[in-house]
Amino acid sequence: MSADIVREFVTVENPKELSLLRTTAADFGLTVEEVRTREIGVVTAVFLVGTMVLVRDALQSFADRRQGGQVIDLRPGRTLTRRDPNLLYGLVLIVAEDGEIQIRVWEPKDNFQTAVTEILAAITSAGATAVADVSKATAEIVASRGHTVDRHGEDGRP
Repeated sequence: MSADIVREFVTVENPKELSLLRTTAADFGLTVEEVRTREIGVVTAVFLVGTMVLVRDALQSFADRRQGGQVIDLRPGRTLTRRDPNLLYGLVLIVAEDGEIQIRVWEPKDNFQTAVTEILAAITSAGATAVADVSKATAEIVASRGHTVDRHGEDGRP
């Protein structure tokens, strides 16, 4: 029995988003068809073509990826966590209370936000305030999900 093929209409706002959508579609084995439209401003319209499940998963992944990387800011008076579209998807930028910065790489095949939520729960419950604390919690969660963890010294530095 073959799965039904669907065509999902998608709009993107700029060439960067279109490139991201094409990459995401390729990751899921989908076809991207350009839509010929009359002038609709800066928006580009395309169809994603594939099975319903793959199109749905690709659109969820695209929505997650377009939010960018994760910033965890442990400094007083700052927002603890936020997504930053200027930070490459898969990067976690950690700012310790003392201002020390570390960047970790996370290459999720699942939902990035789910992983970040687990990391934040671990560091807040442990009262982490230093980069080494956050790095340790992140490494443990990444390893528990079956991903390879880059090894750092006791102080959390490469």
